[in-house]
Formats: sequence, C-alpha cells, structure tokens
Amino acid sequence: MNCWIGRPMGVITAKKVEIDGEEIRLSSRFRKFYIRKGDIKEFRIKRIPSLFDEIGIEFSGEKTFLVSERARGFFDLTEFLNVETVFGAFWYRDAEDGRELRHKVLMV
Repeated sequence: MNCWIGRPMGVITAKKVEIDGEEIRLSSRFRKFYIRKGDIKEFRIKRIPSLFDEIGIEFSGEKTFLVSERARGFFDLTEFLNVETVFGAFWYRDAEDGRELRHKVLMV
C-alpha cells in the first residue's frame, strides 16, 4: 500500500469544511469540492497515525475524502453526519482508543 503518514493514495485530504444546508464544501490544498449529503455512501471515523495522533472522518461517494480533527469545520461535519446519534456519546474516545467506527448510509 502506498502511504504518506498513514493516508492512502487517492484520498483527498480536506483542510477546511463548510456546511451549507444539505451540501458539504471541502477545500483541499489546491481545489474545492462540493458534496451533497445524499451522495455519501459510507463514512468511517478512525485514528490517523501521524505526528499528532489525530482523529479523522473518511467518507466516500464518487471520491474519498479525509477530514482530520485539525481541519477547520471538523466538528461541524460531525454534527452534519449525526455522528453522536450513530455511534453514541463516546464516539470520540472510542476513535482515540483505536477503534474504527464505520457506518454505511442507506438510501431512503
């Protein structure tokens, strides 16, 4: 597996997240992406091995994105994805302890 500090190739790392209604706006280093909530097929919360041992949300639709807790808007994204409802009140502690939390989004 080709990796750079634990991030798989082909995953777009977001530096900034903004929520606007049912749309997520992600800014990476060079580009901006717009994703509708209905386009997300799955999201995972996991510990990212790095210098800072941070938590990240990896979600996929047509592309796969990674948002670390150091990105601006990380906790706005967790509220948007209803992480506490899906995984429970201790999701952050579980992710810090190394458990990977995974949720497949069902189309309604």
